Amino acid sequence: MIYTGICQSLLIICAAQFLRSPRPGEAAVAPAKARIRSRGEDFTPSQMLRTTHFYLLYLMMFIMGVGGLMVTAQLAPLAASFKISAAALTIALSLNPLANGLSRFSWGWVSDHLGRERTMIIAFLIQSVALLSVALLAPGSDILFIVCLALVYFSWGEVYVLFASIVADVFGSRNASANYGFLYSSKGVASIVGGGLAAMLFEKTGTWNVVFYGSATLAFSAAMMAIRLRKMSLPGTPQADTLTVTNVQEEAARG
Repeated sequence: MIYTGICQSLLIICAAQFLRSPRPGEAAVAPAKARIRSRGEDFTPSQMLRTTHFYLLYLMMFIMGVGGLMVTAQLAPLAASFKISAAALTIALSLNPLANGLSRFSWGWVSDHLGRERTMIIAFLIQSVALLSVALLAPGSDILFIVCLALVYFSWGEVYVLFASIVADVFGSRNASANYGFLYSSKGVASIVGGGLAAMLFEKTGTWNVVFYGSATLAFSAAMMAIRLRKMSLPGTPQADTLTVTNVQEEAARG
């Protein structure tokens, strides 16, 4: 871990030398292609925490984190229980991070064209099916074990792209880092549930089925919440709401 930390630090320092501020218009997204809902208002963390949208997003991110983190924490015991060979486990351990990384690029691109909520609905439903496939198809089959787990990671890695993006869309880009920090804390909670609770359920029941069925149900619930989120009106900052009321009163006085 020490050597890994040193290498990552050096790579970050080297990569930082190529960073620069975007030129005017360089980072703009073409309006014809982007389907992003935003009111263009900047929320402070305290303002964000007073909105229903934040808590719905927090619950969704927590739910989606459970399935992927559960698999990550219990992959070796899962392979042993499913009678998977050591070679297949090694391949899965190599492919899963690649599928996870690929998902962040691909689903981020999709969300720029379909919108965050639509992409969440599609990805979360795929995650639900992928988790079910692990319990139904993977036991006893090295190939299906590798394929099903890769699909789980491919439909899970986008969580940490889509939610970061939608925070900036809904609550503004000025305080996006601070705001996303509050939302990102759901990963810590999900890791406790996904790792500890999953192992406890396996010890109690003697099977991973209940764990995967439960996680698949949670992913499906997150997709339904994304549908709800898409139908909700975007929140407004208290200042913006005040200005709106003032403008309405001024217009009424003029009329």
